[in-house]
Amino acid sequence: MKGRDKLFFTLLSFLLIIVIIVVGIKTRDSDRQLKRWEAEIQARQERGVEDPQLRETVDKLEVALQARILEIFSLEEDPLYLIRVITAKKFLGGFSGLDGRSETKMRLSATLVGEGKSYALMNFMGRTHMLSIGDKIGRPPSKYRVAAISNNEIVLKRGNEVLVLPTEKAPDTLAEEERLYGENGKNLPIIEVREVPASN
Repeated sequence: MKGRDKLFFTLLSFLLIIVIIVVGIKTRDSDRQLKRWEAEIQARQERGVEDPQLRETVDKLEVALQARILEIFSLEEDPLYLIRVITAKKFLGGFSGLDGRSETKMRLSATLVGEGKSYALMNFMGRTHMLSIGDKIGRPPSKYRVAAISNNEIVLKRGNEVLVLPTEKAPDTLAEEERLYGENGKNLPIIEVREVPASN
């Protein structure tokens, strides 16, 4: 029994010595390879030689970064304005004054004429636009340019075309007046204006 244990211990010791030797050789080879790589990298750096693959990657990243910096984010139209794509009468009926006709028609709501600058409130495509002379409105690419703004009137030009729009009441206001006073204002109350002499 003792002889068998002694043999087993001898074999185990022999295997352990072999493993230590193999690991030592592998470690020495790895250390030599690492030193060679370090020397090669240092020699490249001293000579100014770059890794071409790394340089290509860095150049691509720099080009992408410059493109993103120069990129300008702008929207011609409101992305949440769904009436451009939803045109069902049942849906549009829930919005005051948005039917198929008033949706695409330009309507002048009001004008503000002053000595310095004049402004006009224009309803178009479901939005209210505040315009001054020189501003543009309409569907791209052929937009109208505001040529003149006067009391209750705006003049728009597009090439040789001239469009003169007077102020109009909103469709929901017209509908309410028709409901209250009948068609074409038949039941409108008559207001008399009398001149009263001033008393001393």
